[in-house]
Amino acid sequence: MSLREAQQRVDDWVSQFEEGYFPPLANVARLAE
Repeated sequence: MSLREAQQRVDDWVSQFEEGYFPPLANVARLAE
């Protein structure tokens, strides 16, 4: 598993409990890295 995949799994897991935990623009920036 790459670091990017690990980060995506964490993001998906967090979003199950607290939608919008990260600001939308931060999500876009993270995905664009």
